[in-house]
Amino acid sequence: MKRVPQRTQTDCGVACVAMLAGVPYEEARAAFKFRHRNQITSTKDCIKALRRLGVLVADRLRPLGPDPVETLTCRALLKTNKRRTCWHWTVYDPASRSIIDPSASHEHRVTAYLPLMEQAP
Repeated sequence: MKRVPQRTQTDCGVACVAMLAGVPYEEARAAFKFRHRNQITSTKDCIKALRRLGVLVADRLRPLGPDPVETLTCRALLKTNKRRTCWHWTVYDPASRSIIDPSASHEHRVTAYLPLMEQAP
């Protein structure tokens, strides 16, 4: 999976959607249909944008539980906590078994994930 860097302090969701959908940043940003300059993205915003881009995705975040993120077998949008009051979106790539961060490298405490599903034949 190709890393797409975020362009502002608050557009990690846009960059992650671009990575998961395999589209340029601009196309992912347009899929969010922002009505304001603020680009803070909720889980619901990310789900809607991914679906607009044709990505099959679960309806809600799932708690990670005690297992490490590397046990996931699907691509996923990861909700991570950088601080108690701040979250950050990252992506999990099962092919490389790695977390891809659209920002500079951070320590990640993954709290939940949004799994992507493979397209039906």
